[in-house]
Amino acid sequence: MYEYLSYIEDAYLIFSVPLYSESFRKSKTNPQKIYGIDTALADASRLSRVENKGRYLENLVYLELRRRGHEIFYYLTNNRHEVDFFSKSPDSQLHLYQVCWDLSSPKTSEREIQALTEAEKELNIKGAIITAKNFAEWALKNTLLFNPNTA
Repeated sequence: MYEYLSYIEDAYLIFSVPLYSESFRKSKTNPQKIYGIDTALADASRLSRVENKGRYLENLVYLELRRRGHEIFYYLTNNRHEVDFFSKSPDSQLHLYQVCWDLSSPKTSEREIQALTEAEKELNIKGAIITAKNFAEWALKNTLLFNPNTA
């Protein structure tokens, strides 16, 4: 199965994201998260017919970070709470991103904020929560849509 997945990854259909850890062994022994180049491919291959908009948004954030040239990991806090992305940009800045479709549920909001807050304290990095409402603003931030030097 791992060999088959490596072929799919070599074809740039899926991408694996490892756990960030100072320990090489810990990073390699924990499962990797998988993201697709196209959410329709992932949608066509899933067994469940329940739509997961949060997973689609997380995939979009991954693709945007990859497009920007980030080195991407996910992070587990000491209390085993997961933060979706811990990344290093090409200019060596570190970033934490928690992705959630909707924070209106108190239970969801508490879970997402708790994981991000713990990671911020452990890594001494300010993080951000990306939702469906602020994704476009986040994606456009630091993106030059019009370069006057090429006009």
